Amino acid sequence: MPLSPQQIVTRFNHAAATYDAVSGLQRAMADDLLRRFDPANAKRDSAIGDLGCGTGYLMGQLQNLGFTNLHGFDIAREMIEIAQAGTCDVNASFTEADLQSLPVPRQTFDVIFSNAAIQWCDTARAATEINRVLRPGGSGFISTFGPRTLQQWKNVFQSHGHNSVHSFAAPEQLTAHFKKSGLTVSQVETRLQTQTFHTVKEMFDSIRKLGASNAAEQRKPIKKSVYQSIQKTFQQQLVDNGTLETTFETISMVVLRVAT
Repeated sequence: MPLSPQQIVTRFNHAAATYDAVSGLQRAMADDLLRRFDPANAKRDSAIGDLGCGTGYLMGQLQNLGFTNLHGFDIAREMIEIAQAGTCDVNASFTEADLQSLPVPRQTFDVIFSNAAIQWCDTARAATEINRVLRPGGSGFISTFGPRTLQQWKNVFQSHGHNSVHSFAAPEQLTAHFKKSGLTVSQVETRLQTQTFHTVKEMFDSIRKLGASNAAEQRKPIKKSVYQSIQKTFQQQLVDNGTLETTFETISMVVLRVAT
């Protein structure tokens, strides 16, 4: 289902102030991408683009590794403002932009990072754009979420007649998109991770404060009475099990633009 860029912008702008407090999983995903990147084989002035940079965590880590030519892009202006305030390297630049259509020439970057961002895009367009802006011989380190993400939410919402939980592409679909774009996929790894909550509110807040709710253009509105019924179902699960769990399927990829 097509996504609404305006809804995505609005939700992430609203979540900018709370994002860092609830984004432990996203930071762990960024750290995993950094482990796949070998800084010893990269020049410190390599042009590095962070697509969907959010509040700048990954760029800050790259700065700590000594990289100086850093460029962050995010669709949400308020995320960019927090990133700018928290990154002290004057050589780091931040641009408000959709990663599907970056305001840079082709073959701009030696390295691309994109952490927990392309799930908010048309992944075929995102793959094509990453191929466009990577230089020959360049590499991309990408993480996103797979279709088993939020399975518990999907089950409950569907039991109340709603398919309003965000859908995520499977690893095979992502691989196909990147290959079709002209990139070589050298690594794909999936992991299942679980977050545990002790109240229904805590669980719902964990998504709301990330700005990660469904942004489909034709999303069916949920009536207040149905929403309350969904919460009651989760509350009963909490009573029955003692805790609530949310599953996340994380996907990490390394792609290469073959030198020509």
